[in-house]
Amino acid sequence: TKSSESSETSSITPVLDQQENTNEAIASSRRLGQRFIILHYSPFKAVWDWVVILLVLYTGIITPYTISFLSDEDQKRTNLNTHAATRQFNRERTSIHVLVIIDVLVDFMFIFDILISFRTTFVLKETNEVITSPILIAKHFVIDSWRRFGADILGALPWDILFFGNGSHSTIRLANCFKLARLLRLVAFVRNFQKTEYRSAVLFLLMLLFAIAAHWFACIFHFIAILEGPNLQVKYSWLDHLADKYKMPYLVNDTLSGPDTKSKYLTALFFAMTSLTSVGFGNVAANTNGEKLFSILSMLAGSFLSASILGSVTTIIIKLYQGTEELKEMKQSVDDFIKHHRISKQLAKQMQESFDHEWKNTKGIDMNSILKTFPECIQADICLHLNRELLNNCPVFEDASEGTYI
Repeated sequence: TKSSESSETSSITPVLDQQENTNEAIASSRRLGQRFIILHYSPFKAVWDWVVILLVLYTGIITPYTISFLSDEDQKRTNLNTHAATRQFNRERTSIHVLVIIDVLVDFMFIFDILISFRTTFVLKETNEVITSPILIAKHFVIDSWRRFGADILGALPWDILFFGNGSHSTIRLANCFKLARLLRLVAFVRNFQKTEYRSAVLFLLMLLFAIAAHWFACIFHFIAILEGPNLQVKYSWLDHLADKYKMPYLVNDTLSGPDTKSKYLTALFFAMTSLTSVGFGNVAANTNGEKLFSILSMLAGSFLSASILGSVTTIIIKLYQGTEELKEMKQSVDDFIKHHRISKQLAKQMQESFDHEWKNTKGIDMNSILKTFPECIQADICLHLNRELLNNCPVFEDASEGTYI
């Protein structure tokens, strides 16, 4: 009986150990009065991380659009307000854009994320211990992870509020560029997400990143035209050609003249997509020196992005059909073995059925070689899990304990 009790004690699974450690961590945090501590693997933290990723994607899409397109519209509104003749007439066109209000709310969400980071546990690498002390958590976040902390602070500051009513439009544009520091979160997310087994999701993520890159290039292409426009003696940028094509020329005394924002964005996006994919229809051409230089860089970047995405897509497709190809090769080997040794049809059928049954259960995975990579205690847990249904249905083990199985 003593030996059986000792065997039961030694057979405690690592999963149960982790659960006990988790319970102890929670209990100790409550005893010390450490309320509002968030476990790094809790459901709330997992959901919040996805919310932050969505906010980062929002920033990566809206911020370049705001800098390139909306800032230009804001400057036009300012010019309208400086003239008494146009102030009252264009009153409805000088209001704050709704995206600016949403952007301020997103800024506060990132500030809240920093507060959550100061209350989220982490695992100490040296001892694999879950740290729940607020002081140690703050020290780890500020000192040990100072790069992430600096990027979070830089990206979370509400620059729209800090510069509201003050500063030039160029200063506000530069300040909004600081928000792009949030994209460092997306880099870490993509790096970890590529390790996931959901290859279809990885493929979708790659296509999404390509679309975001095209959006960025479209915003930069428009921003170049805005910067070069006032210095051109002869108006021949792509915006001027677009205005002539749509019969909406830019007028000196009318700051709201020219093509609308939707037409300008779609045209810039069309140019960006044709440049990145190296298609080049020629409908929208680079005319000024700045536009030509950017066109060259965009084609080089497009070649790199296309090669990277194509290589990743090829790897994903190969992995998706890797099991099917292995099954075909092994089936062909069995058929060749049957033909070479002239095995009877009855025995050959039994061999094929046995092979299909074995593949259905194992999917071609060598269980013995995989089990050998784990410690003996984990091997016992794995074997117990794999044979759980058989043991539960066997009357002999009906009242047996976990230690008896092992």
